Amino acid sequence: MRERERRAPWACAILLLGLALLAVGCAEPATAPEQAGGRLVAFMSDPTGNFEIYLLDPSNESIESLTANPGFDGYPHFHPDGQSLLFTSERSGRSQDIYRMSREGTGLLRLTEAEGRDITPVYSPDASRIVFVSERDEDLEIYIMNGDGSGQTRLTDSPGLDFAPVFSPDGEAIYFISERAGYRQILRMALDGSNLEFVLGEGELLARPGFDPATGRLFYAQSTRLPGAGLVSWDLWQAQADGSGATRLSESGISESDPVYSADGGVIAFSARLNTPDEDLFVWNPATGELDRITNSAGRDLWPTFDPTSGR
Repeated sequence: MRERERRAPWACAILLLGLALLAVGCAEPATAPEQAGGRLVAFMSDPTGNFEIYLLDPSNESIESLTANPGFDGYPHFHPDGQSLLFTSERSGRSQDIYRMSREGTGLLRLTEAEGRDITPVYSPDASRIVFVSERDEDLEIYIMNGDGSGQTRLTDSPGLDFAPVFSPDGEAIYFISERAGYRQILRMALDGSNLEFVLGEGELLARPGFDPATGRLFYAQSTRLPGAGLVSWDLWQAQADGSGATRLSESGISESDPVYSADGGVIAFSARLNTPDEDLFVWNPATGELDRITNSAGRDLWPTFDPTSGR
């Protein structure tokens, strides 16, 4: 394992211009991850031009690589017990498949082996099932399999892309983003693909739905077009599980992508680009408005996932 190079902090004035989430004053987000509160965070990054998976330990502020191979490694997701992670890798040299490894980066086990990409694996709350996206049948569709990789079954079959699946908090439904209507919507279905229902989406760009563990509310990233700029910014939104009562959590004027809640619902991690070509990871406490930058390194830092057993 290797620790990544860290950059010098940005100036306070630059951050205040770019980030309206901060409280009034001149306190820039700390490079020490105070808001992370001891929560381990895995993520994907490409500091050398190739995406690998890294683990941030807030207790000693170290960032270590869990993977190191010439192929793509990304989309990490912790097992509910915190002892292992799912991820996507193209280390086979011919396709992107789903693997499992320990939190130390050992004990590698391949779970899928199909033509095309198998990406964004997510465990069910009891870890008995894994939902993921595959293009093995040419189009991006939602699949499900048992926790050991057996029983791989296709759940969706539509001409539009279906992606970013996640289990409901009770593990009885799957929420995902679909473009079958010609634009992005969040839909939900039963674990066998039946009972497909519309949740929300009126033509906005939507990304990475998930749930607040403390309240059970749905949250997601939604695009906003910046006036006069011709650019799209991503903000964090939340709604009831049926899609009603949608409200904006943040309105910062920057793009907050790949949002994910900590297991206790205390903070949200997301990726953002602030006055730099590289994305860094931030942790935000919605209750207090406090925000920390938890990575500060060369390369794009994306797709954070919290260890569900740490920081409690």
